[in-house]
Amino acid sequence: MSESLKVIIVEDDRFQRMVLKSMLKHFSVEEVVEFDNGKSAHDFFKKLDNEYDILFLDLNLPGYDGLKLLDFLQENKFIKNIVVLSGAGEDVLKSVKSYVSSNHFNILNVLKKPIAGHEFVLVIDNVVQNKLKKMEDSQKKRFEVAESSLSIADIEKAIKNREFVAFFQPQIDLETNKVVGAEALARWMHPELGLIPPYKFIPVLESSPLQIKKSFTYLMLERAIETLDRLNEIDSFEEFKISVNVFISLFENESMCDRIASWFNLLKRNYMKNIVFEVTESGLSRDKKMLNYSLTRLRLKGFELSLDDFGTGYSSLKQLAESPFTELKIDRAFVANIHNDKKNFTIAKMAAMLGRELNLKVIAEGCEVEKEVDVLKNLNVDVAQGYFFAKPMPFYEFKDFVIDFNSK
Repeated sequence: MSESLKVIIVEDDRFQRMVLKSMLKHFSVEEVVEFDNGKSAHDFFKKLDNEYDILFLDLNLPGYDGLKLLDFLQENKFIKNIVVLSGAGEDVLKSVKSYVSSNHFNILNVLKKPIAGHEFVLVIDNVVQNKLKKMEDSQKKRFEVAESSLSIADIEKAIKNREFVAFFQPQIDLETNKVVGAEALARWMHPELGLIPPYKFIPVLESSPLQIKKSFTYLMLERAIETLDRLNEIDSFEEFKISVNVFISLFENESMCDRIASWFNLLKRNYMKNIVFEVTESGLSRDKKMLNYSLTRLRLKGFELSLDDFGTGYSSLKQLAESPFTELKIDRAFVANIHNDKKNFTIAKMAAMLGRELNLKVIAEGCEVEKEVDVLKNLNVDVAQGYFFAKPMPFYEFKDFVIDFNSK
């Protein structure tokens, strides 16, 4: 057992107390308090200010018997888990069970003495599991409160401490059935709260000042470059693509493209052709002239551009045709159940046709079942990603996945 217990034994038979303590030694018991009569136990409970996990209570005690003590405990709401012990016959035990049930005592079990080993183990295991669950629930509530109060200052500190890491979701070429790229998805490895998913911190990040968004973007680009470096140490991944989601507001500043290009020029390899900047369709509703200018300059420097969540925003076909994108990503909402949903099938079909006509690579995200993948293949979608192939994973898992998948 991984969680320590605090136990009280009220039993007038010295041998039975020894047996119980001997059995408890096989479990993580932090403390055992024992009494040989009900009156001493009653006085102890009157002064008790600590919480104990379990009480083993013999009914047939001299003077102040077990039923009296039960009534006192119930009235004063002491002890959450009580195990009643008795050497009486089955008819008496039946009456005891009926009594405690009708009076709503918090009784785990009524055990006949001598106690059978398997019954004892079940009782202890039940207490431990309940205690662990309550601790987990309490911890979860504390974490939820902490997560709900995440601030811009927390984000800024996390970037400085490099707490944001990348998980990679493989992208599969549907013609060759090989991993040809991945999307880098941010995760926050918080030193106290553990792994925080993006939906908890992205809204805070989106409301952050431009400088914080910029620092976050550079950190995620670093994570992508680190991964490309490691992959190239294993084998040649010259054509491998890693997609990085970017805040479109960064490119409303015309100097941002030059800064990114200068940063990439300092690297030991030319990775510009391996990086795909993902921009959401809804982001195109901003300053169109400046965005087209910035995105075009990124393309001229060798980066690729992906229009993410296609079909969920409000971009016009004219705007799409005039923008320098190299990829179009069909949103998961239109991939889900595509083999049964006629509307989703029609939208995905039109998106795939549009992508081909505009000479764009078409990627479908959110593939979860084989039938969806089969439909996408028939629609001549180029690349797919989703849980059908693999969930987002840290690099050490991703590396093994790529090697194993591509060796098939």
